[in-house]
Parts: sequence; structure tokens; C-alpha cells
Amino acid sequence: MIAFDNTTKVMLSTVLQAAVIVFLFLLTLLSVKNRWSQADLLLVRMLPPICIIGVIALLLSKEKIHLTVADLLLILFAVYYGFHSCNEAKYPCDTQCLKFAEIVLLYFVLRLLFSSGKVSQRAMVMLLLLCGSIEAIWGIVQLAGGGNRAQSYLISGNFLNPGPYSAYLSICAVTGLSVLANIKKKKIVFLVVILMLAVIPTTWSRAAIVSVCLPLLWIFKEKYYKYRFVVWGIIVMFAFAFYYLKKGSADGRLVTWTATLLSWKHYPLFGVGTGGFAHSCSEGIAEMYKNQIIPFLLDSAGVAENSFNIFLKILVEQGVVGLILFVALLVVFLKGLFLYSRTLFYGILVLLIFSLFSYPLELLPYRIIAVIIVAWSESGRGKTLYISGTIVFPILISIMTIITGFFLRTETYNRFVADNEAKLLSCQKGEDLIDDYYDLLSLEEDNPQFLYDFAVALSENGRYNESNEILVNGSKVSADPMYYVMIGNNYFSMNQPDEAEKAYRKAFEVLPNRIYPLYQLMQLYSNTDQNGKAAVIAKEIVDFMPKVVSPATTEIKTKAKLLLSK
Repeated sequence: MIAFDNTTKVMLSTVLQAAVIVFLFLLTLLSVKNRWSQADLLLVRMLPPICIIGVIALLLSKEKIHLTVADLLLILFAVYYGFHSCNEAKYPCDTQCLKFAEIVLLYFVLRLLFSSGKVSQRAMVMLLLLCGSIEAIWGIVQLAGGGNRAQSYLISGNFLNPGPYSAYLSICAVTGLSVLANIKKKKIVFLVVILMLAVIPTTWSRAAIVSVCLPLLWIFKEKYYKYRFVVWGIIVMFAFAFYYLKKGSADGRLVTWTATLLSWKHYPLFGVGTGGFAHSCSEGIAEMYKNQIIPFLLDSAGVAENSFNIFLKILVEQGVVGLILFVALLVVFLKGLFLYSRTLFYGILVLLIFSLFSYPLELLPYRIIAVIIVAWSESGRGKTLYISGTIVFPILISIMTIITGFFLRTETYNRFVADNEAKLLSCQKGEDLIDDYYDLLSLEEDNPQFLYDFAVALSENGRYNESNEILVNGSKVSADPMYYVMIGNNYFSMNQPDEAEKAYRKAFEVLPNRIYPLYQLMQLYSNTDQNGKAAVIAKEIVDFMPKVVSPATTEIKTKAKLLLSK
């Protein structure tokens, strides 16, 4: 049997911790996808091994395991979230719940790992800045014309668009600036920060600029305090300028927030249910349209795929109870991090500010970064509520974690494969493939694109009732009005014009700046010899101002004018 002295044990424990942290930070640099990515697969595959590494490191260090108030609050929030998602679930939410479980499990695995000893703040900050510099260089390469998989944008890093990419740079840049504010003669850090700050404006992200400026106002308050009114005045002027620079986008987010709150007020205590944001937002927009609530903003409404505010999403899905638990957890985490590492606190603060205007916490890279930092903070400070110092407790934790980890691994892999198969099926609509669609349905019931493609395949093969059933399910996980348009088309094909009319009107209500539902309604009236109603809708189309003018909208207006002329 090999015996290690204390120095060797500490060294082994440190090496194990370093290997895990580097691996996790590298995952944040992999390509991000809307649903499942290679990073998700790698993470869930490595959770059991990381747990085993944590137990080994803990046994080598002979440290005790302890629970903090934040740990208990997270367990409470996870239990509430899980019960709320499973009990009388109204919306398909398997993907959302699996990703939530994935990140909660990662937190406790890291708590086990970090309990074996203290990882230096310097190492954490340097890794974060290294990843930030890699992202910045990646962006510069894309601006130069290479390496961008999101072809509709000049720059996006490993993300699908510039918004989330700018959040990564903002977190790292502010972390670096907080280092510079306290320590002099850090030329490398200074150069890295300048590199990231130079790339951020090229993303045209207002959320990034706001999330960088607000923490810096606090970090450097002593340096500009004498001129504070001038500085604040300039910031207010820039805020108005940025609003009008992309006014349509800003107004669109105001519509999303207003619609979300309107839906939430009908289910204030426990919310609409996990996975119900998209449907509730579309219903909120319909309520805004019917009751003429800030109607001038509805021209800027869009298909709500994200809440653009993490607190509003939790409020509408989990209700006041869920939001209170989340805010309490957040306050405890931030308080502990502020006391333990001011530098990393500012990085997390940037992430939270960004989450008020965007959706970074719904993406894996930011969840990993946040969990690494808060787990490190909770493991290194305030050792309260000691549970056990024996070998039994960490082994029990590891057994539970490994079992859960293998379950997540299997479920994630199955859904990753199902997503790829669904993309292949979307290119084919033959009746012989209908059974293949049904085979994937249980794994893809919260995938809007799959449900729409499936419904189209059923409709094209004359299976209209089945198609409508799938479309109704699709409307629960997507705010796109095309689900209702397709329902109307199916009813028209089944010679049920009254039901088709209801569906077309619903499609227009959930997004009243789209002209296509009106066009379908006009066609319905015209084809059923309801010429008076057709003329009314045609007049509405002619006067309609679409959100985006295109050849399609021009053609629709031309057909409406032709109908009126007859």
C-alpha cells in the first residue's frame, strides 16, 4: 500500500482540483446550441468522474464536509422546482428540467471537490481572463472574415449571436478591471482587458455596455467622485442614444416584459408552470391587443423565444414563491462572494445585470461559470452546519451523485441523438416517415421546430386532426403564430370554416404586427363567398403597416387591393 506524506497529499488534491476547473472552463469555449450541444454531453458524462475525484481529494486532505445556508436554500429551491415541474405539469419541460438538474448536480459535485482545500483566487481569475482573451481573439478573427458559424452576424464567438457573446467579454473585462483597480503593475492583465473592451463595441450590445458601466461606476467611484454629476449626465445621454439607436429591439423587450406580467397576474402564487413562458407571453400579447394596453409598442413585438429577464421568467413560471426562494438564494450567494472575493463578485454582478436585459443564464457557458465561482466561494468561507467528518458521508453523497449523473447522461444523450434525427426528418415529409416522427415524439415534445415539421408532414398526408393535435402542443412551447395559422389551414381543408376563422384570428392576436394571418383570413372569406367580410379584411391589410417590409408583404397588399377593386 502506498503511503503519502501531507505535502504530497496536498499537491495531489490541488492537481485534481486544477484539472477539473480547467476542463469546466474549456467547456465554456465550445459551440453553443439552442437545445443540446457537445458541451452538455461532455458535462453530464464527466459529472460522476468529477464526483469520484472530489471524494478522493477530500479523503487526501482529511477535511470535513459542511453545509452552508446557501446550500440549504439551493436544495429547497431545487425541491420546489422539481415538485412544481412534475406535479400537474401543464407544459412539456423535460429539456428545461434536465438542464436545471445538470447544473444543480454540478454545484454539489464542485462543493465536494472544493471542500478538500482552497483554490487560489488568482488561479480562478487568471483562468477567467484567459478564456475571455481567447473569446476576444476569436471575435477578431471573425471580424477579419473567418471562423464564424453564425453567418448572419459578423461576430458571435462560439455563440449563435453577438448578444450572449458580449456577455462573456463583459464578465471577463470587469473582472480584469477590478484586479487593476486594486493591484498596480499588471501589464498583461491590462492588455487583456483592453483587448476585450475593444471587441465589445463591435457586438452592438447595449446590455453589455450597461453591465460593464454600472460595476465600474462603483469600482472607480473614488477616482471620479469630484466630477460625478458630469459623469452621470454623460451616461444618461448615452442611455437615451442607445435606446433610440435600436428602438425597435428595446420596445420589443418592453412588450415581452409587459405581456409576461399580464400572464403572471392570473397565476400569481405558483406561476403558470415550468416551461410555460413562451405560451404565457403570447397569451399576454393577445391580452395587450384586446385591451389596447400600450398599443403603440405592439408594432415592435416579436416571437418571444426568451424572456430577456431571468427574474420575470422565474416569476411567470414559478410564481411569487419560486421568485422569493431564488432571490433569497441569490442574496446569500452574493453576500458570501462579496466578502470572500470582491474581484469575482464583480464578474458575477455583470452576469446578473446582463440577465436583466438578456438571457445568459439560460446558456450553459454562463451557468458553468456562475456555478464554479459560487461553489468555490461557499467552500472556502463560513464553515457552518457541520454534518460529518467521517468517510461515510462523502461516500453516500458520491453514490447518490453517480446514480443521478448516469441518469442525466442517458437522458441527455438520447435527446441529443433525437435532435439530430429530427433535423434529418425535417427534410422529408413522406407518409412512410410518420411513424419515425411518432417514435421521436416523447423525446422531442418540447422542441418547437420538430413539432412544426411533424405537423406539416401530417397535414401534407391528409391527417389533419393528428396535425392539429401536434400543433396545439407546439403552441404550448412556442409563441410563433404560425402554429395557429397551420391549425386554420387544416380546419379549412376539413371544410370547417368557422374553426379556421377562430384559428386565424388567434394567430393575429398573439402577434398583431404580422400580416400573414390577415391574408389567410381574407382568403378564407373569399373562398367561402363571404365577400363583405373579405373586403373588410382586405381594407385592413391595405392600411396595415408590417413590422418588416418584404416582397411577401408587398404581394399580400397587392392581392388585397385587387380584391377590393373587384
